[in-house]
Amino acid sequence: MVVARCWQQWITEGRVYRRGGSGRPRNTNDREDRAIRRVATSAPTISLASIQRHLPPSRHPVPSRETIRRRLTELA
Repeated sequence: MVVARCWQQWITEGRVYRRGGSGRPRNTNDREDRAIRRVATSAPTISLASIQRHLPPSRHPVPSRETIRRRLTELA
């Protein structure tokens, strides 16, 4: 059924849209993404572990270094 719906959308609109809410939920919110960007731009040579330490203390669990790396790649 999913394939048929995608095919029909491709035929009628010429593209397929990603449905909102599909996929795994993000580990960070917009505020945390801004904090990551702020720390990284203020000190471009800072390590990922240091960025982890600079995030707001109310965040548990702290986003992993790999998550921070992905956010910085998205923001670039």
